[in-house]
Amino acid sequence: MAVYATHIGDNFLQQVLSVVYAGDISPMQVADTQIFVPTNRLARALQTEILRKFDGVPTLMPQIVGISASDSIAEIASFYRGTYINPPVEEMQRQLWLADIICKHYSRLPHLDHMSCTMAMAYAKRLARLFDNLHLYEVSMGDFIRGTKDMAQDLSAHWDITATFIDYFYHQWHQYLNDQGLCDVGQYRMQCYQHLIDTIGTGKGRVFCVGFTATYPIIGRLLDAVAHMENGTVILPAYVSDTYTPNIVEDPSHPFYLLARYLGETTPKMLPVHRLQRHRICSQAFLPATNTQDWSHIPAHTTDTAHTTDTQKNVFAGIIFMDCTTPAHEAMAIALALRHVLETDGATGALITADKSLSRMVISIL
Repeated sequence: MAVYATHIGDNFLQQVLSVVYAGDISPMQVADTQIFVPTNRLARALQTEILRKFDGVPTLMPQIVGISASDSIAEIASFYRGTYINPPVEEMQRQLWLADIICKHYSRLPHLDHMSCTMAMAYAKRLARLFDNLHLYEVSMGDFIRGTKDMAQDLSAHWDITATFIDYFYHQWHQYLNDQGLCDVGQYRMQCYQHLIDTIGTGKGRVFCVGFTATYPIIGRLLDAVAHMENGTVILPAYVSDTYTPNIVEDPSHPFYLLARYLGETTPKMLPVHRLQRHRICSQAFLPATNTQDWSHIPAHTTDTAHTTDTQKNVFAGIIFMDCTTPAHEAMAIALALRHVLETDGATGALITADKSLSRMVISIL
């Protein structure tokens, strides 16, 4: 099995390209290479990294496909097998239909106020997401209701009513899809993945699966199919040492839990380390809870071998930690730091955050 993994803190894209372009690879071999990634964003980032690698020199590109783009998967599967996958229902159509049936059934319940359209649309959106997850996690509605009922014993009476409605909506919705000759979004993605697994070995070029964490069972089967191909390679994202894998498998809350379950007894080949000592220390934050005692062995200082061999430097030099009391104070502090950068000749700065509201607050302050 050709399964590789990168170290936490390494440049993942550069590591991927070091494997894709390893050895004496001709431009035609590159053009015949397929690289499957979990998101379209990662596909664009990988394309940009290839252009940066060749410094703008014209070159043939591999075929990079984002798995999240189900239309692309269906197109590839149809091309290889001559099959056609029924199109999925439009997400807005599904949400409107579910909202309508929710309103109708809610109005029949005694002693309850009228449900607004806004609330019904919100419920329909959550219900649609639940239906998709049932398909992708390969869980039947019956197993889902029985499993959740065991976990919600204190709310059993309330859950019985809720489960009855969910089960009714689920079967009514799929009956509607059958009448219309459509399939649900999650079901469509499952069909696309299965077609891809069936057809991925029919080509002669190399195949890479890059950046997956085996979130869904069928993704794990896709990685297995590629890993067992003669010309297939799986490159997993950042992973901790195999020493901690048994403890990670016992902790479902760990970020690498699904990845560790997928690997099982398989030991991935760790790509060469090209990270700073600071990245190595920060990666210790991903240790399982049962191994956090190893934090006491982390050195506060290290030798900076890239510049000198006899000077002890703090690996966290240049990092400033601020504990803000409110989001407004946090935005103000960030805006002041960026303003200082703007007023310093030759300095550059950037705000990287997953909080869109925070970024908007910083922009308004600037």
